[in-house]
Amino acid sequence: MGGDWIYVTLFAQLKHLELRDLPSLGKFCHAIHDWEMPSLHHLEAVNCLEMQTFSPGFVHAPNLYHVKVEAKSIRIKRDLNKTIRHFFEKQEEEEEEHHDEEEEEEEEEEEQGVSFNCKPC
Repeated sequence: MGGDWIYVTLFAQLKHLELRDLPSLGKFCHAIHDWEMPSLHHLEAVNCLEMQTFSPGFVHAPNLYHVKVEAKSIRIKRDLNKTIRHFFEKQEEEEEEHHDEEEEEEEEEEEQGVSFNCKPC
């Protein structure tokens, strides 16, 4: 059965799913599923810092209109996995840019410190 694709309607009546304080959660499900979540309209993930995707398969949630990850509402793409992946990729890029800016500021401060410490002869 390993690696077989499973097609299933999951939680047919579930409208709101909130995942909170699961910092080591990488995926909602590790099995390969193509999921239909027909009633889901709200998904929120808070303090799920390792979450990179919902599941390895395709997640179809036709009524999903609100996705919030780490307190940021995000634009929904056709597939929930792509939506979550896009969020984390964008967040990583922003963190790298922020880190680069901090390094530049530190270098500028060091250069200014050297010039302020130099006294004219």
